[in-house]
Amino acid sequence: MTHTNLGIPARYIIGAVMWGAFFSVAPILEVLTPGAILWLPILVFCEWRRSRRFGFLPGAPIRLAVAGMVVIAAIFAPLKYLDRSVGPFPTSPVPIDDVQAVLREHDVWIRLYPERHDQVVALPASRVNLRDLFASIKQQTGLQYRIGYCGNGKSLLFGPHPIFITFEAPATRRRAA
Repeated sequence: MTHTNLGIPARYIIGAVMWGAFFSVAPILEVLTPGAILWLPILVFCEWRRSRRFGFLPGAPIRLAVAGMVVIAAIFAPLKYLDRSVGPFPTSPVPIDDVQAVLREHDVWIRLYPERHDQVVALPASRVNLRDLFASIKQQTGLQYRIGYCGNGKSLLFGPHPIFITFEAPATRRRAA
Protein backbone atom coordinates (compact mmCIF):
# COMPACT_ATOMS: atom_id res chain seq x y z
CA MET A 1 0.00 0.00 0.00
CA THR A 2 1.44 3.34 -0.99
CA HIS A 3 0.71 6.64 0.67
CA THR A 4 0.70 9.91 -1.19
CA ASN A 5 2.17 12.80 0.72
CA LEU A 6 2.33 16.15 -1.03
CA GLY A 7 3.82 18.04 1.92
CA ILE A 8 7.49 17.88 2.79
CA PRO A 9 7.83 16.30 6.23
CA ALA A 10 10.43 17.93 8.45
CA ARG A 11 12.21 14.65 9.06
CA TYR A 12 13.08 14.38 5.35
CA ILE A 13 14.55 17.86 5.34
CA ILE A 14 16.42 17.09 8.57
CA GLY A 15 17.73 13.91 6.95
CA ALA A 16 18.93 15.92 3.95
CA VAL A 17 20.67 18.40 6.26
CA MET A 18 22.33 15.47 8.06
CA TRP A 19 23.59 14.01 4.75
CA GLY A 20 24.90 17.44 3.76
CA ALA A 21 26.65 17.81 7.12
CA PHE A 22 28.17 14.34 6.71
CA PHE A 23 29.54 15.21 3.27
CA SER A 24 30.87 18.53 4.61
CA VAL A 25 32.83 17.35 7.65
CA ALA A 26 33.94 13.86 6.64
CA PRO A 27 37.56 13.63 5.49
CA ILE A 28 37.53 13.35 1.72
CA LEU A 29 40.42 10.94 1.16
CA GLU A 30 39.87 8.75 4.21
CA VAL A 31 36.07 8.50 4.36
CA LEU A 32 34.22 9.86 1.36
CA THR A 33 36.29 8.39 -1.46
CA PRO A 34 36.61 4.77 -0.24
CA GLY A 35 33.31 4.94 1.61
CA ALA A 36 31.44 5.81 -1.58
CA ILE A 37 31.34 2.09 -2.29
CA LEU A 38 29.24 1.69 0.86
CA TRP A 39 27.31 4.92 1.43
CA LEU A 40 26.29 5.71 -2.14
CA PRO A 41 24.29 2.47 -2.63
CA ILE A 42 22.78 2.92 0.85
CA LEU A 43 21.72 6.46 0.01
CA VAL A 44 20.19 5.39 -3.32
CA PHE A 45 18.40 2.46 -1.65
CA CYS A 46 17.01 4.68 1.13
CA GLU A 47 15.71 7.21 -1.41
CA TRP A 48 14.17 4.45 -3.55
CA ARG A 49 12.50 2.82 -0.51
CA ARG A 50 11.23 6.15 0.80
CA SER A 51 9.72 7.12 -2.56
CA ARG A 52 8.05 3.69 -2.94
CA ARG A 53 6.72 3.65 0.60
CA PHE A 54 5.42 7.21 0.81
CA GLY A 55 4.94 8.15 -2.84
CA PHE A 56 7.38 10.97 -2.30
CA LEU A 57 9.49 10.89 -5.46
CA PRO A 58 9.34 14.67 -5.99
CA GLY A 59 10.87 14.97 -2.52
CA ALA A 60 14.08 13.25 -3.63
CA PRO A 61 15.24 16.22 -5.74
CA ILE A 62 14.26 18.55 -2.90
CA ARG A 63 16.35 16.54 -0.42
CA LEU A 64 19.22 16.46 -2.89
CA ALA A 65 18.98 20.24 -3.29
CA VAL A 66 18.92 20.78 0.50
CA ALA A 67 21.95 18.50 0.99
CA GLY A 68 23.70 20.33 -1.88
CA MET A 69 23.00 23.72 -0.29
CA VAL A 70 24.51 22.51 2.99
CA VAL A 71 27.63 21.33 1.15
CA ILE A 72 27.92 24.63 -0.78
CA ALA A 73 27.54 26.58 2.48
CA ALA A 74 30.33 24.45 3.98
CA ILE A 75 32.61 25.15 1.02
CA PHE A 76 32.19 28.92 1.39
CA ALA A 77 32.17 28.95 5.22
CA PRO A 78 35.01 31.03 6.66
CA LEU A 79 36.49 28.12 8.62
CA LYS A 80 39.47 27.38 6.39
CA TYR A 81 43.08 27.67 7.50
CA LEU A 82 43.64 31.08 5.88
CA ASP A 83 40.60 32.47 7.71
CA ARG A 84 42.27 32.01 11.12
CA SER A 85 42.75 35.23 13.03
CA VAL A 86 46.21 35.92 14.46
CA GLY A 87 47.67 38.72 16.53
CA PRO A 88 47.76 41.06 18.29
CA PHE A 89 50.30 42.99 16.29
CA PRO A 90 51.50 46.52 17.01
CA THR A 91 49.69 49.21 15.04
CA SER A 92 52.96 50.70 13.77
CA PRO A 93 55.02 49.03 11.01
CA VAL A 94 56.51 45.77 12.30
CA PRO A 95 59.79 44.03 11.42
CA ILE A 96 59.18 40.75 9.63
CA ASP A 97 60.99 38.88 12.43
CA ASP A 98 58.37 40.13 14.93
CA VAL A 99 55.60 38.99 12.60
CA GLN A 100 57.19 35.54 12.48
CA ALA A 101 57.44 35.48 16.30
CA VAL A 102 53.74 36.30 16.75
CA LEU A 103 52.80 33.70 14.14
CA ARG A 104 54.86 31.05 15.96
CA GLU A 105 52.71 31.67 19.06
CA HIS A 106 49.72 30.65 16.91
CA ASP A 107 51.53 27.59 15.48
CA VAL A 108 51.97 29.21 12.09
CA TRP A 109 55.48 28.72 10.73
CA ILE A 110 56.58 30.75 7.73
CA ARG A 111 59.93 30.81 5.96
CA LEU A 112 61.28 33.70 3.92
CA TYR A 113 63.68 33.17 1.01
CA PRO A 114 65.88 35.15 0.93
CA GLU A 115 65.75 36.02 4.63
CA ARG A 116 64.91 39.66 5.22
CA HIS A 117 65.52 40.48 8.85
CA ASP A 118 65.49 44.23 8.22
CA GLN A 119 62.21 44.24 6.23
CA VAL A 120 59.36 46.18 7.87
CA VAL A 121 55.69 45.63 7.02
CA ALA A 122 52.60 47.64 7.92
CA LEU A 123 49.68 45.40 8.85
CA PRO A 124 46.06 46.28 8.13
CA ALA A 125 44.89 45.72 11.75
CA SER A 126 46.03 44.55 15.17
CA ARG A 127 44.28 41.19 14.70
CA VAL A 128 44.20 39.98 11.13
CA ASN A 129 43.33 36.76 9.36
CA LEU A 130 46.12 34.87 7.63
CA ARG A 131 44.75 35.57 4.17
CA ASP A 132 45.01 39.36 4.68
CA LEU A 133 48.33 39.06 6.48
CA PHE A 134 49.93 37.05 3.68
CA ALA A 135 48.52 39.42 1.05
CA SER A 136 49.95 42.38 2.96
CA ILE A 137 53.40 40.76 3.23
CA LYS A 138 53.29 39.85 -0.46
CA GLN A 139 52.34 43.38 -1.49
CA GLN A 140 54.98 45.10 0.66
CA THR A 141 57.92 42.72 0.13
CA GLY A 142 57.31 41.53 -3.41
CA LEU A 143 57.67 37.92 -2.26
CA GLN A 144 55.24 35.30 -3.53
CA TYR A 145 53.79 32.97 -0.92
CA ARG A 146 53.13 29.30 -1.37
CA ILE A 147 51.33 27.00 1.02
CA GLY A 148 52.00 23.28 0.85
CA TYR A 149 48.97 21.32 1.99
CA CYS A 150 48.55 17.77 3.24
CA GLY A 151 45.65 15.82 1.76
CA ASN A 152 45.00 13.77 4.90
CA GLY A 153 42.05 14.98 6.93
CA LYS A 154 40.91 17.45 4.27
CA SER A 155 37.18 18.22 4.42
CA LEU A 156 34.88 20.59 2.59
CA LEU A 157 34.13 22.55 5.76
CA PHE A 158 37.63 22.95 7.20
CA GLY A 159 39.77 22.52 4.09
CA PRO A 160 43.24 20.95 3.94
CA HIS A 161 45.91 21.24 6.61
CA PRO A 162 49.07 23.18 5.71
CA ILE A 163 52.48 21.58 5.96
CA PHE A 164 54.64 24.59 5.12
CA ILE A 165 54.32 28.24 4.16
CA THR A 166 57.13 29.89 2.24
CA PHE A 167 57.65 33.36 0.87
CA GLU A 168 60.01 33.35 -2.10
CA ALA A 169 61.28 35.86 -4.60
CA PRO A 170 59.45 35.47 -7.90
CA ALA A 171 61.37 33.14 -10.16
CA THR A 172 62.76 34.70 -13.27
CA ARG A 173 62.03 32.54 -16.26
CA ARG A 174 64.56 32.22 -19.01
CA ARG A 175 63.73 31.11 -22.46
CA ALA A 176 65.96 28.67 -24.21
CA ALA A 177 67.51 30.31 -27.22
